[in-house]
Amino acid sequence: MLAFFMFNLFISVIFLKFKLNANQFIMKVKIHSTILKINILFLVFLFISCGSDTSKKETPETNTDTTSKTEATTEKEDNNTYYVWVDNINVRKTPNTKGKVIGTYKPQEIKFTGTISENKDIIVLRSVVYDDYWLKVTTKGNKKGWVYGGAVKNEGDDIGNEIITDEQFDFIHFGKFDLTTWKNISIKNEEAGDAETQITTYHKDGKILEISKSEFGEYGYEYRYVLKDSKHNILKEREFYFMVDGGAYENRVMELIEIVKDYTNKVQYTRSQKTSKHFMQMNAKPLMVNGVWESVLLSTENKTESEVDKKTAFAKPLQVITTLNDLPDGFAVDDGCSCTFRTHPKDYGTMVFIGTTDDPPKAIAVIKIDGKYISLKSKKPENTDDKRGSVHKQYYNEIYDLKLTLTEEAKDNGGGTIYSGTMHLTSKDGTIDTNINTFGSCGC
Repeated sequence: MLAFFMFNLFISVIFLKFKLNANQFIMKVKIHSTILKINILFLVFLFISCGSDTSKKETPETNTDTTSKTEATTEKEDNNTYYVWVDNINVRKTPNTKGKVIGTYKPQEIKFTGTISENKDIIVLRSVVYDDYWLKVTTKGNKKGWVYGGAVKNEGDDIGNEIITDEQFDFIHFGKFDLTTWKNISIKNEEAGDAETQITTYHKDGKILEISKSEFGEYGYEYRYVLKDSKHNILKEREFYFMVDGGAYENRVMELIEIVKDYTNKVQYTRSQKTSKHFMQMNAKPLMVNGVWESVLLSTENKTESEVDKKTAFAKPLQVITTLNDLPDGFAVDDGCSCTFRTHPKDYGTMVFIGTTDDPPKAIAVIKIDGKYISLKSKKPENTDDKRGSVHKQYYNEIYDLKLTLTEEAKDNGGGTIYSGTMHLTSKDGTIDTNINTFGSCGC
């Protein structure tokens, strides 16, 4: 269209140059002047129209950007939808367990505002330990407050479990049980020093379930579940430990260990979890580990080995002394008197220390590290902590230093003394520094 109007303008100018008579000339000038004006007006209109088209093309780009931002915001809001998995959740005014409760809600959707607390809290939910932040949320009723992060999850998260009681429990890899439908056939109680054990046996449909619960005072506890067939062959076995090391109270490290052995499928499952909070300070007693499972194949050979390893895992690098025949030269307990200490209060197969009953510096002892028996001399203990124990022993050689801090629990039938306490093993090069719960006796 622009080319057409430029052509008309050119023709108009040519006509003005022709020699015509005055009247014709004047008439032609008027006509072509008019045509020239019309063409100029069309040119102006054409440029305005082109400019208008350019503006129209930019507008959708701006709208597209706005739409993209809106979608991104929506996606973020969708990701901030959490689901309450506990029966009742408290929404609090401040991010801690002492914060005022502004509402208690059944399982539902809540919106996370994007704000989390500065510090984490360790809280037990349905017998599992969670170490999580508090989240600021908005409920369906448009109430704003704080909820504990461990009690909520995103869609698809594998978090949460059924309520665990003494009579009803569902343990992964072990099974789901309702003991109200089983017959309780026996209850047995045992005591040894600080250790108290209750063994309850149930029977149903030709199967036997033994539940052993051992409490070791402040040092932890062990729950053991054994499922057997009618011939007393073990089908499955589950063990849960809460172990407390013997370090200074403010530096103690607590570990939860869960082991399930499935002898029907010949697989062992293990998972563990560390926590800085003592179970006596928690709102409830943990009964399951919050962690990732690891599995290995079970065999007749590793069954015995795993039993010992599991009960001495926290004693590393110390290893179990399985025989007295290979003890180093110069060490003898010919008179039948000795001091022996183990890592498990009731399992005498977890012995990691044997020594003579002499006073220092005459007393000697043996430990095992990296498969080798190591002899230790004795000396009068230094820098003892009488608040943690009334009996102190110290052994050493050119590489290791071992201190025992013990409390006298009772006398055994032979007149010996039963102890519980801790071992503190260090190495001169600083690579070893470990505290170990120990149980044992000295006598003849």
